[in-house]
Amino acid sequence: MIRIGLPSPLFFKLRLRAQIASNHIIHQSHELRRCYAERFSLGAKTKILKSGAISSVFSSQKKLSYQMRILSELSANHQDLVDLLCNAAKNGLRKEDFPRYAHLREWFLKNYFSQCRPILKKSMSDKGSAEVLNGENDPFALLFTHPTILEAIHSYEVLGAIVQSRDILDSINTVNKIN
Repeated sequence: MIRIGLPSPLFFKLRLRAQIASNHIIHQSHELRRCYAERFSLGAKTKILKSGAISSVFSSQKKLSYQMRILSELSANHQDLVDLLCNAAKNGLRKEDFPRYAHLREWFLKNYFSQCRPILKKSMSDKGSAEVLNGENDPFALLFTHPTILEAIHSYEVLGAIVQSRDILDSINTVNKIN
C-alpha cells in the first residue's frame, strides 16, 4: 500500500534517527581510536628513540614500506594478468595479447618467487593446504607458468587459480585496511 501525502509513521522516524545516531557514534569512536593510536605510537617511538634502539624502528618501517610497495605492484600486475586472461578467453586472442602476456609473465618470473611469495606465504598458509606452501599448487604461479597465453587460457586450473589468488589478495588488503 502506497501512502501518498500522509506523514510517515513514528516508528520509521525513530528508527532512522537511531541509525543516524549510531553511525555518528561509530564514526566518533573510530576517530578516537585513531587519535589514541597516533598518540600511543608517538609516545612509544620517543621512548624507543631515547633508549637508543633507533635502528630497529627505522628498519621495521623500511621493511613495512617495502612490503607494501611489493604488494601494490603484485596486486596491479595480478589484476592486469587476470584481465588479460579473462578478456582473451571471452573475446578471443588478439595480436597485442601475446606480447602483453609475455611482459607480465616476465615480471612475475623475475619478482614473484624472490620478493612476493615470501610476503604472501602466511596468507597462503591460512587459505590453502600444505601443497600450496610447498609450491606445488601455488595459485599465483599457476597463472604465469604457461609459456604462452594460448596454453594459459586453455588450462583447466587457471580459473580456480584466479579465484584463489584473488581471495588471498583480498584477505591481505582487508588486513592492511584494518591496521
